[in-house]
Amino acid sequence: MKKTALILLVCMLAALCATAFADGLTVVERAEYVRKEFDTSSYGSIYAEVRNDSDKPISLSKVCDVRFYDTDGEMLKEYTDRYGFPSVLQPGETGYISEDVFLLAGARDVGKGELVLHPDPELPDMISTRTPVTATLDLDALNAADDEDCYIFIELENTTDELLGEFSISTAMWNQHNKIMFAYSGYVSALVPPGEKGIVRIELPFSLIEAWCEKGDVPTYLESFRYETRSK
Repeated sequence: MKKTALILLVCMLAALCATAFADGLTVVERAEYVRKEFDTSSYGSIYAEVRNDSDKPISLSKVCDVRFYDTDGEMLKEYTDRYGFPSVLQPGETGYISEDVFLLAGARDVGKGELVLHPDPELPDMISTRTPVTATLDLDALNAADDEDCYIFIELENTTDELLGEFSISTAMWNQHNKIMFAYSGYVSALVPPGEKGIVRIELPFSLIEAWCEKGDVPTYLESFRYETRSK
């Protein structure tokens, strides 16, 4: 996996990680953060890198459930049938799961999070292709952040002969210990003429930056790609 090196910031410590299996789908590692919002609410964020260790394609549609518990072990919120990305993993390929769960509990009252893979991922009649794209993180803004959001900037090139206005994008970030600390996927809008390039940005909320610093996680590697899923 080729990753683009970033300048190191000033924090230390690794993200949480775990390994699990679901008929060939492996959670290589995961990170878990509790993001402060108000005194009585917060967000639980889980980012995971998954790998298809089977000899068949695996769909990441409705592939897992995500749960967060309070410090007494009572469930605060459960999201079921969540998606990963890209939509389909070929044998040996890696993909990502990214979930932000709104919690009616202050950050100090939130205990552990849980990522549960479904035992029988769908075997799709689809293929997914990916194209690496250039991505950069505004480190100056990240260092200077004072209740301000920061952004990942992604360069997109239109190699077709048509005007493009929407792109499927995936991006992931690792810390100084090569542990995942962020992932994002979605459709982004950018009006790019044939043969030209455009720039889109992915928001990093200030509450997430605070959570990174509390754990000592330093953004160090970044990878982004465009992906397209189609029938065989």
